[in-house]
Amino acid sequence: MRQKLNITDHPEDLNNLIKSVTEEDVIYEIQSQNDSAILISQKSYENL
Repeated sequence: MRQKLNITDHPEDLNNLIKSVTEEDVIYEIQSQNDSAILISQKSYENL
């Protein structure tokens, strides 16, 4: 499952994002004004 987030909406919520990525296998697309990045768990990254 992949969810989109705007970086200005969740600046203080990084710990919760990391927890949901590692424990619930959620993938986030984090968007800034000009770019975006994908937040996945280290385990998922290593499986790529």
